[in-house]
Amino acid sequence: MKFIFLLLLFLLSTMQLTASEIISKEKVIWHTDINLAFKLAEKEKKNIMLMVEDEYCRWCVKMKKNTLSNHDVEETLKSFVLIKVDRNDNESMDSFEGLRGPIPSFHFFTPQRKRIDKIAGYYQAEDFLGYLKEVIEDLE
Repeated sequence: MKFIFLLLLFLLSTMQLTASEIISKEKVIWHTDINLAFKLAEKEKKNIMLMVEDEYCRWCVKMKKNTLSNHDVEETLKSFVLIKVDRNDNESMDSFEGLRGPIPSFHFFTPQRKRIDKIAGYYQAEDFLGYLKEVIEDLE
């Protein structure tokens, strides 16, 4: 009986985790197909924010956990079509000049693939949010 109870408890906690991951992913959508993302940006009349990361980069992990998951940052990121590129994906990295370098890095483009700006490194949520708002204001 204890075994069944523990099994049910485990299954319920797993289901809740999965549900929260799904909700979190619905807040902002990160694309990995660059060409598809640019087509979407043109259709939705949004600019692009492309993040270059590496799964083993501790600053990338920290940026995603502490900054990009911040509610206010997530809301502001909805103004962009978002792309994540792994720095080991040579095809994606060769799509644009200047993607190679320190990570995490953030590159901003118009839907017509014109570079707007780029920044690199870890930023706390307030600082990153301020920067995003500046980029949005400059584009208006």
